[in-house]
Amino acid sequence: MQAIIDPSLIFTDINLTTQTDLFRFMADVLQQKKYIEKPFLKAVIQREAQFPTGMQLQGCGVAIPHTDPQFIKRSFIFFVRPQQPLLFHKMEDPQQTLNVSFVLLLGLDNSGNHLKILQRLMTMFQKQTLIQQLLSSANNAAICDLLKNNLITTN
Repeated sequence: MQAIIDPSLIFTDINLTTQTDLFRFMADVLQQKKYIEKPFLKAVIQREAQFPTGMQLQGCGVAIPHTDPQFIKRSFIFFVRPQQPLLFHKMEDPQQTLNVSFVLLLGLDNSGNHLKILQRLMTMFQKQTLIQQLLSSANNAAICDLLKNNLITTN
């Protein structure tokens, strides 16, 4: 399960202005690295429109977009922290929007790990110090270690 966090899928200070720009950027990277099937981009955009994933944490907004496993060749977690927050609709109230400071795109296959990863994400989101580290770290290796330590190696 450790391999789902790939340092080459961690990007900080990327100049993106819309959710669609974000998804295109991510899909391009994932396609080049052979993580996804071609219909992934359309599927993730449609799913986010239908089932928004924006969440307000203490101090910042985050989003955890994902799509069906049929579009995933290899499981991954893709971290992006754009230069400026991006507008997402809220998970709990899709009529409301929020500014998202970082995005964790989940590409999980049918291996059965998705519930465990989601539970660990929710636990991780409650750790204010960890969230601040994800927001401020300029070091991709440090972000990778934070994600691995909190999503993969947690008991």
